[in-house]
Amino acid sequence: MVDRDQNGKVKPDLITRLKQMSEKVPGLTAFQGREKVRERDKIVRDHIADKLDVAKEQVNKFKQALLGKMQLGLLSDADRVTSQLDRLREKIRHETYGYTGAFDENRILEPELNKLTDYDLQLLEKVDSFVAAGKALPGEQAGEQEAKAAVDALRVELSTIAELIDRRRDALLNLSGKEG
Repeated sequence: MVDRDQNGKVKPDLITRLKQMSEKVPGLTAFQGREKVRERDKIVRDHIADKLDVAKEQVNKFKQALLGKMQLGLLSDADRVTSQLDRLREKIRHETYGYTGAFDENRILEPELNKLTDYDLQLLEKVDSFVAAGKALPGEQAGEQEAKAAVDALRVELSTIAELIDRRRDALLNLSGKEG
């Protein structure tokens, strides 16, 4: 059976996708085999959470610039971004503790592992994009409109990341046979 993405293109096989992920996540190469799925999952989740920490630091610098310009209305919007970053970071870091049965070697099947790997790759790409957007946040020289547009863009990106994390959780629930 050929596995296809939402655009109908043939997806690379699991091994190829795992190699793509190992290029993005330091230390993952040692956990390529199916027998190391649980460990690989933890390494990937911790890496994503660490990148969200980097993004939070960038947003905090932006908030300091807003405070310096006394743009307090935008400051509360930026605070909501950091609060959501905290929630997402904790959610992804501790996500699978209740779903350890999902990773039992005799339970996990290649199609389910493929789906989980796809969510992980999508999350890594979206989080990398979010970190890049954080690096591009305007500084104190930016006007209020530019700063507001930047905050709005971050909120949209975070919404996409949150949705991916929820879909990943649902996939894990399906693997473990639990209801959401």
